[in-house]
Amino acid sequence: MKKNIIKLLLCAICVSSISLPAYAKEGVSTKPSQQETEIDTVRPSAHEMESKKVRIGKPIRKTFDLGAAGGQLPEGTSFEGGTGMLIWQDGGESTNLSVTIGGEAVGVTLDIGTAASGVGGKGIDVPGDGKFYKLGVRRNVKITAYKCYERLAGTDLPWRYVGVNSEVVPMSESFYLIEVR
Repeated sequence: MKKNIIKLLLCAICVSSISLPAYAKEGVSTKPSQQETEIDTVRPSAHEMESKKVRIGKPIRKTFDLGAAGGQLPEGTSFEGGTGMLIWQDGGESTNLSVTIGGEAVGVTLDIGTAASGVGGKGIDVPGDGKFYKLGVRRNVKITAYKCYERLAGTDLPWRYVGVNSEVVPMSESFYLIEVR
């Protein structure tokens, strides 16, 4: 008896799962229903990403010796018979460095700056001894590191780790002479 009932159930399942083709009649709209349209529509924000950042450890202050500022003559500058000044401007050439914050290696990009001509500004006095010098730069900065995450906007998907980023705030600069020859 049980075998017959099971066979009947299996037959009923098989018959009900058979799909038959349906043909549209002339004059009947083949436009999809409102429900199907909403499901198939891709919203403009469907591929937008949202991001978040989580601070790593505490911000640190560090002084970097960046070497010679950019824009200087390869042989340096010399003043004879009187002192002169090498003037510095922010921007120009930059260098990439790495620090460790909260156990994470963090990349930092710092402007070395350029030596500029002019009569005022930040800089260093050069003796009039006939030797050739370049302007060297040290920068003191405050670095805050973050772990960065992203996910599809408007979803509850888990956040995906995308890397470490840093925020660098210049605090001060100091200068020194590099004797070239």
